[in-house]
Formats: sequence, structure tokens, C-alpha cells
Amino acid sequence: MLFNQLQLEDQNFLIIEQSYYNQNISFLLGLKDYCTENSDISDKSYTNYSKDTIRDVGFKLEKYPKDYINKITHYFELKYKFEIKVEKIIYNKKVPEDLEYIHILEEITLQVGNANFNDLINSEIKTLLTSEWKTYRDDGYNKVFTNKNKLIINDWLGYEDRGMYGNEFSITYYFADKGFNIFEKALSLFIYNDIRNIEEFSKWKDKIRGCVDKDKFFTTHYFNDIECLKSIKFYKNKKVEIEFSNTSMMQEFINKFLGFSVALKNKKISSK
Repeated sequence: MLFNQLQLEDQNFLIIEQSYYNQNISFLLGLKDYCTENSDISDKSYTNYSKDTIRDVGFKLEKYPKDYINKITHYFELKYKFEIKVEKIIYNKKVPEDLEYIHILEEITLQVGNANFNDLINSEIKTLLTSEWKTYRDDGYNKVFTNKNKLIINDWLGYEDRGMYGNEFSITYYFADKGFNIFEKALSLFIYNDIRNIEEFSKWKDKIRGCVDKDKFFTTHYFNDIECLKSIKFYKNKKVEIEFSNTSMMQEFINKFLGFSVALKNKKISSK
């Protein structure tokens, strides 16, 4: 399992946990060295304290790498719903400060298989996007439909006005940090077959998150360097219109990431 195959939130989790691990191991090794160097001090009480500390530090140095492995494996087990045999995960270097998340990822890959992990990532994104865009009424209303090369999602955009007067507003936390991020992950998987940063899209997303001018927000936003995406348009009725480079590209996206049928001029086109 390569690090760049992981979703951004998975990468951030590993980086943060590795930093905590390195800091704690460094502190314990430093404490052990200090107590060892000063263990011959004549003061009996201090000498006993040093020996107790060295013994305690030795126990923690042995236990902490196992706790770190358990934490990483539990995270992936919980998120991707596969079983990992923790007892089979070992690290080649015996010195605890040499243990890195990449060693754990390698062992996880051996157990679940690289292809299986990619399938799990795709499956999770499909489940999230389907839940986000699914048809939610039984009266024939379609939340998602298409028009030529445009994928249109009704009632998706979340925003709120700031007061009764003026032109200022803000998009909701949910739309900015959850709903739209799900689409961004799907778009990355669609283009690159893994989760990575799409530079132009990320810069644009940061810009619209901070946009408070309705005239600049509720308009068509064009993209120049994203091969499958031409534009995104926001409407005041909370509709979002995503324009793909062509109809076949749009249909391929639907087939890959949506688990329901999409309306097309009063007809149904089925996703796989």
C-alpha cells in the first residue's frame, strides 16, 4: 500500500500519529540515557529512583511500538471494514525509534492486498457520493439529472445569508467541509485513480469557501487544466451544475461513482 494511494484524511492521520510517536520515543530514550549516565551518583535514593525509572522506561519502550501498531491498524480496520491480524505485523528494525507508518502499511498490504485496498477506497467514495446525491423522495422527483454533458444536482448547495440586507453570505460548514470534499475525492479518483491534490481545483475551492459576494459566487466557475471538468455553476435555489468535458466522460463518472439511476430528459440512464 503506497502512501499516495491513501485519502488525504488517512495521510494526515498517519503523519500526525507518526509525529506523536517520534516525540514520545525521543523523550523516553533521552530519559533512559540521562538516568543511565547518572546511575552512579552516591545518593542512594536518587540511584534507586534512576534504576526504577530505567526499568519503567524500558517497559514503555517495549510497549509503545505495539500500541502504535494497534492504533494504526485499528484505524484502517474501522474505516475500511477489513480484518487485520495485528500479531502478524512486525517491524524489521528492532530499535523503536526506527518504526514508521510505512512499515505498518507494508504489512497491512501483505494481508489485504493492494488491489483490495484500492477497491475499498473506491467503494467508500461511491457509497458517500451516492448517499450525498441520492434520490430521496418517492413522488418521481429526481435530485440528480443530466443535460448533455452537465450533471445537475438539485438541493445540494448549502449557504446562508448574513443578515437581511446587503450582498454578503457564507456557504455552510457541511457543504464546504463534507459534501463538496466527497466530490473532490471522487474527482481525484476519477482522474488519477487515487486520492491526491488537484491543484487548480483546490485553489478554487479555497477561494469559493472564503467568497462572501453573491454575484461572484452564483455564477459559472471555469477550469482550464482539469482534463475532465469544464465548469461548476452554483444557483440560488441550491442547485449545482457540473459540466464535464464531454458526455462520455460524464457518463463514465456516473457509472463509476453513483449507485443509482440518473434522469436524462425523462429517461433513465443506469449507473453500474
